[in-house]
Amino acid sequence: MTGYYSVYVSEYGAIVPRITAGTSAVSSFLIICLLLRSKTKLSTIYNRIMFGMSMADVLGSLAMSLTTLPMPVEMPREEEFGYKFAGTRLGNVQTCEAQGFFFTFGVFTAIPYYAALCIYYAFALGVMMPEAKIRKRVEPFLHLIPLLVGLYVSIVPLRYEFYNPTMFDSWCNIGRYPLYEQNLDGNGFSGTRGYKTRAFDMHEIEGFILAAIGVTLILVVTSLSTVLWRVFRTQRLLTRHEQPMTPRSDSVQNEGAENYQRAIRTHLATKVAVIQVVGYIS
Repeated sequence: MTGYYSVYVSEYGAIVPRITAGTSAVSSFLIICLLLRSKTKLSTIYNRIMFGMSMADVLGSLAMSLTTLPMPVEMPREEEFGYKFAGTRLGNVQTCEAQGFFFTFGVFTAIPYYAALCIYYAFALGVMMPEAKIRKRVEPFLHLIPLLVGLYVSIVPLRYEFYNPTMFDSWCNIGRYPLYEQNLDGNGFSGTRGYKTRAFDMHEIEGFILAAIGVTLILVVTSLSTVLWRVFRTQRLLTRHEQPMTPRSDSVQNEGAENYQRAIRTHLATKVAVIQVVGYIS
């Protein structure tokens, strides 16, 4: 059988993710260090969300940066199935599964954390909910849901032998071995992985992943829309009343000026928050 060709099985496909994913892991690690060395440490909701998101990115990026190294030195019938990776392979089935697990857990925990950050901004800046109320009523779900999604998406493939080398990634990821059932010949399912059970089909985990990504996008768009609505509304009010109305007493005048300046500072902080969220997502 002729082998597949994909950029992921080339030397280029093995080297580039080591650089990009390695850079991402180092960047997230630096964010963690800055959070832990800051005055507030993990005492604020924002810092705790960023800590969880950065930890997930470190796990996923480190697993990805190893590329072909954890792959089995030789897979059964790989020449017959047409699998040829140019990158160095030093692992076995267990190291491949570990790489796939940590990559999947990291990615699908970080993605909901992006939504959690947007939701936090929506409550804090869009709805103007007090921090104490967000901490009590909202924050537990901002951590629980990303962890549950990440654990579910990463544990199920581990149970059904779905972590394998694939021709569309230069690291072990979710996919049967071989990737397509039509690649099998008269020898049947011997030497394959992910075909031993029909109790759980690949399409089910793929459907859950697509649903999770879709819900995340909806939450991000909705949350950012709430924050942007607050930005535009505040901007209109500040433009309409560039100076506070002339009060009847000096004390009221000073209070009005302070409220006006406080509104400007809050408005600027909201703009900065929107830029930060867009930067994290992109």
